[in-house]
Amino acid sequence: PTDMADVPGMGFPQNFVVSAGPNTGEDIAIFDRENRFFTNPEGNPVIFDARGTGVRYIQVRANRLWRRGQIANFALAELQAYSDGENVALGASVEASDSFIDQEFPRWAPEFLVDGYSSQYKLAEFPEYLDLLEKRRGATLKRLQLLEARNHKTTEVLTATAAMSTAVFIVLLAIAITALIRQRRVRFAETTRLRTQIARDLHDDIGSNLGSIALTSQIAGGAPDLDEQARQDFDEIHAVAERTAESMRDIVWLIDTGNRTFEDLITKMRDAANRLLFEIDFQFTHDLSYFSEQIVSLRFRRHCFFGFKEMLNNIRKHAGATEVGIEVKIDDGQFQICVEDNGKGFNPEERRPGGRGISNIGDRAERLGGTCEIVSQPDRGTVVSFQVPLKSSREH
Repeated sequence: PTDMADVPGMGFPQNFVVSAGPNTGEDIAIFDRENRFFTNPEGNPVIFDARGTGVRYIQVRANRLWRRGQIANFALAELQAYSDGENVALGASVEASDSFIDQEFPRWAPEFLVDGYSSQYKLAEFPEYLDLLEKRRGATLKRLQLLEARNHKTTEVLTATAAMSTAVFIVLLAIAITALIRQRRVRFAETTRLRTQIARDLHDDIGSNLGSIALTSQIAGGAPDLDEQARQDFDEIHAVAERTAESMRDIVWLIDTGNRTFEDLITKMRDAANRLLFEIDFQFTHDLSYFSEQIVSLRFRRHCFFGFKEMLNNIRKHAGATEVGIEVKIDDGQFQICVEDNGKGFNPEERRPGGRGISNIGDRAERLGGTCEIVSQPDRGTVVSFQVPLKSSREH
């Protein structure tokens, strides 16, 4: 709802069980993730196939809640139950073991779980929703084709104009050059806008496809007659689709031509920490002083952000840490990132075979004229200090 921060997937449980039954106490298991982490679907629907089971009630029991800092909640936007193409859960009675009832926040009442709306908008019926996705994909493809044709035609016109301008008098040549320079500026601005729009359109199209892959693999992986190897394969497909979608959102954010500030970069880094360290307690502090609103170049954002993600990925995959401290600050003309964990540590002189994560972080710092220092000992955790000169944030 609009009375809270707009965080996709806010309140979706990390571990949960879906069951149903014809009468109270006669539970039939539909989906069980009580002991395995469930990837947050963000803005996508999550679908379970009950395979024709006749029931009168549906129960969702959360075993581990969505958490951000000290706040933990269980907040589903809508629960639907389709039978013969009809949502039979619409307007049904809702019971909850605990609920947030406050006159100041009326939209959190349990009955809104089956009111036909998401947190803010009226939901289309599911068959219609799938049809709209297909129409959107076709329209996006057609638009890309038209934009490519227009760009090609513009190039042909400019080339012909440049060829003709060489045959005119000096004055006309000067006028033509002036017009060409201005046209090139317009074309550059248009190309930049077009690049960003294409990236976003591709994100929407491919994002929808990835969402479909994740959804299909999730449903297939929940089939009761699957062997364990097939279930693991479907889980891996689901995880790869989710990670690819996250990487695409990061890339689209980076190439967006809108002015980005240090504050925007910090917000993106904090979101990355929430995604990658979801099972680890972490503290994120920052001090940007009066630089918060300073514009930051694409090159600077790219190396700092992906270097930071590499640090978090190393912790998640290898450190075995339970606590992580993250500090970002601007001090003495340097943009500094310090990440400290209490994991198992390692000997920096003995790198893992085939491992490129640590050297990648150092390479990104060097490209901005900075340094990366790693201090670690076995069983004593690791501290990574990444710092680059502030002036590099303005170099494109």
